[in-house]
Amino acid sequence: MLTLILALGPFLVPSQAPSWSPLGGPVPVAGRSMTPRLQVLEGRVAVTFRERDLGLRGSVRLYDQSSERWSAIGAPGTCSNREDWWSRLAYRDQLLVRASYEYGLHPDGGSGLNLRRFDPVADAWVRLGPLPLSSGEAHTPDIEVSPRRTVLVAYQDGPRGNGPGQPEGAVSVQEVDPVSGAARYIGSQGFSDLLVSSPRSKSWHVNLEVTSSGVPWVGWSETRASDMLFGRDLAAVARFDEDSGGWVLVGGFGLGHGARGDHLAFELGPGDVPFAATYVPLTGTGAVRVFRWDGAAAAWLRVGPEFGELDGVDFSPEAGYREYLALAVDPAGVPHVAYRARTLGERIVVRRYEAAVDDWLLVGAGPFSLPNGADDYVSLDFLGYAPVVAFRHGCSDTNVCLDSQLQVWIHR
Repeated sequence: MLTLILALGPFLVPSQAPSWSPLGGPVPVAGRSMTPRLQVLEGRVAVTFRERDLGLRGSVRLYDQSSERWSAIGAPGTCSNREDWWSRLAYRDQLLVRASYEYGLHPDGGSGLNLRRFDPVADAWVRLGPLPLSSGEAHTPDIEVSPRRTVLVAYQDGPRGNGPGQPEGAVSVQEVDPVSGAARYIGSQGFSDLLVSSPRSKSWHVNLEVTSSGVPWVGWSETRASDMLFGRDLAAVARFDEDSGGWVLVGGFGLGHGARGDHLAFELGPGDVPFAATYVPLTGTGAVRVFRWDGAAAAWLRVGPEFGELDGVDFSPEAGYREYLALAVDPAGVPHVAYRARTLGERIVVRRYEAAVDDWLLVGAGPFSLPNGADDYVSLDFLGYAPVVAFRHGCSDTNVCLDSQLQVWIHR
């Protein structure tokens, strides 16, 4: 039985000559993984993913620093009953929860929101909330545990969600009691549709954050009807306003800069400072822009220049539309971004913003994974000041991905 005490490990600070190195061996996976996600849970590194040879069901593994091995939290493949996508974890006050998009959760056989709580006594993942918990298919969910120890989950509530007027789906946020499973919407169901002037919009790449005082914020990509012909979506961020009981758009669609929403990543840094990373598609390549919300100026400000064009910012050849950019902010408030660099062997690089030179610098010497295959599906977090990334290694194309490894590396 796994004792669910995620004690804070040693607080890591930069050494004189930090370098990238694997954190343990490859994460044990039955077959290939899909949509893996790394998260540091109060000083412990965890990875959540689905396993091909376990019926495409979900699993979670935790790195044990003493044994330098990856241990399963609950039995492998028991985080879902059926095919599992886009899983996320959250942890606070001994409450570990997981959200994902799972096939077959609706009475009509459609897919929906899979919400689970880990029971350390039973050493098992227990379903939380009623079925179906989402009215629609619940793509790209994200999850947090609030300071009140309730579970907050945000997701694209559709297609088939929110009635015939919103067939493409909109963002919904629910609060779920971790004991009873009782659920309620935070603001209106499908609230993002209320913020869009045109009907039939589509939301994607949903990100959920909660401030230290418990205020939920959501970042997502929004494709309005007027933009669908151009295949263009815009970055959007909203916060919940307790006084009005509704959601307030922060800085307008496009963050006041016409910022694209493709692969959007959103995070609250130290002091609850909001950051957003957006992808810029360019002819034959791509780049990244990062923004920071300035509350005093009531505006999103660019963090340094656009970067990554020469690296060829890229995504997986295997349905890369599912991927998010990897954005994380260290304890000093310095944003970092990780991505697959096409011109550097399709391997992962990490860049950090350096205010002294107003530029995005490589963390380490450049690509650091083994040069025997391409990388994809990268995620990024911090163990103290040390950046940690997880990614699939060995994915030059969809056939090669069948034999890929799930690897975790740390820079220290």
